[in-house]
Amino acid sequence: MSEFSTGVETLINRMETNPEEFFNEADKWRFIFKEKFREVLTEQEKGAIHEALKAVRRKEFDYNVIQTLLRDEVQGQMKEYAQGVITAGGGYVTPQLKQEGAPVRSLGLFK
Repeated sequence: MSEFSTGVETLINRMETNPEEFFNEADKWRFIFKEKFREVLTEQEKGAIHEALKAVRRKEFDYNVIQTLLRDEVQGQMKEYAQGVITAGGGYVTPQLKQEGAPVRSLGLFK
């Protein structure tokens, strides 16, 4: 990367260390796509930025897959839990916390 400008090197390093800053075409870095900046970069610099962005998109894809799976898992567990509580209690419930030796304390989630 020694032939690259300092800005290009810094940007690529930032993509590697903080890829989430570039997820969803983040506004913070949108300027790198402006024509006036692209016209001053060499083809090698443009290619390096393009490859770094591809790596970011792969990380973003992986992140979105994991987030979706986790969200579905948590929603499924909550639905299963709520169904179990309603079935066991015969209907409307107020979740409660009880520490060993302490009085029952309502969470106040349902009113």
